[in-house]
Amino acid sequence: MAVFSGKNLSCARGHRLIFEDLSFEIKNGQILALTGPNGCGKTSLLRIMAGLLDPFTGSLEWNGEKNPDFLAQNILWMGQETPLKPQLSVIENLQFLSCIMGGPSDKAAIQETLEKTGLGRFSHYPVRYLSMGQRRRTLLTLLYLAKRKIWLIDEPTNHLDKEGRDHLVKGVMDYTNQGGMAVIATHRPELWGSCTVLDVSAFDEGTAPERIAA
Repeated sequence: MAVFSGKNLSCARGHRLIFEDLSFEIKNGQILALTGPNGCGKTSLLRIMAGLLDPFTGSLEWNGEKNPDFLAQNILWMGQETPLKPQLSVIENLQFLSCIMGGPSDKAAIQETLEKTGLGRFSHYPVRYLSMGQRRRTLLTLLYLAKRKIWLIDEPTNHLDKEGRDHLVKGVMDYTNQGGMAVIATHRPELWGSCTVLDVSAFDEGTAPERIAA
């Protein structure tokens, strides 16, 4: 069984340690829910996991070894931004983004996925006509198109109505039931079934060492 883990991670912002000495472990088929108040470091921890932010201390490991190249190729990061081109249609945006992430670029495969996420009837709409919730659901469709071993998702239910939320929860559950791993920053861990909950605020240590200020 594969294991994705972080050992003794610390994150600094300016002169302050956001969190310190944080460790986690997640295996195939598991969901790790990151909780805590706004500003406690949930997004920063996800960005460290995704390789977008260097930790102040600590390391990430795959099966007990540091393997940044493997992680870079097998992690799918989904932030709160919606980097969609408003003049292009839903399916044109997904063709472009899916191709970048190593997923399918043919319209038939993407249309099939949109049908599963409840967006099939909007596939040829220019993104500028979509609501914020529909744009969010469009971007989340990439989760199913890009074949990655680990999903890192930041507040995925923001802007979603009940239908969109139900589609997302089912998709994450299906993915982990098939052996995937998901790490989700959320204020509602109860949505994600029998997940492991990590309260990031419990690792708040306050003032950073002087060397950070240099």
